[in-house]
Amino acid sequence: MELFNRKYKDKEITKILESIVILIDSREKVFSHIKLWLKSNKIDYEIHTLNFGDYSFKIPKNLELDIPEDIYFSDIIAIERKANAEEISGNLTNGRDRFKREFDRGNTKIRLLIEDSSYSDICKGNYGTDFNSKSFIGSLHSIQEEYNVPFFFTDKGHSGEYIYNTFKYYLRNKLK
Repeated sequence: MELFNRKYKDKEITKILESIVILIDSREKVFSHIKLWLKSNKIDYEIHTLNFGDYSFKIPKNLELDIPEDIYFSDIIAIERKANAEEISGNLTNGRDRFKREFDRGNTKIRLLIEDSSYSDICKGNYGTDFNSKSFIGSLHSIQEEYNVPFFFTDKGHSGEYIYNTFKYYLRNKLK
């Protein structure tokens, strides 16, 4: 990628990181809590059709930094968000094959964000489905290992922050 062919100074890296635009998949339904966090932290976002995942990012054109056009990272890194353990439970049972295809994307880094549930909730069976907790845990870990898809639990209040920081630090590490 052209962005990574140049050595940037620290101030330039800061400017690039400050210009990140979060991409929200146009099929994402309930994400007002994420938009609120992004707006309150003055982080730009766009509704965009993503090939996979619910969130990714772009760096906008900036001739001053030798970025001649928008650079999209949606085929490189994405976050798949689940509202809670109940939602992912359904994905791991009724829609398992389709769900697994989401992660079969070659070299794309995908993260699985699970809101308003914890690992402990799943271990203890504290969710509203009949999916056996041992099978649930086994399925999560199997997907993580088979597709290199780490999962992360947070409450809705921190989802926007997790999304932004995932992309910010991915890019920062690539630019250094």
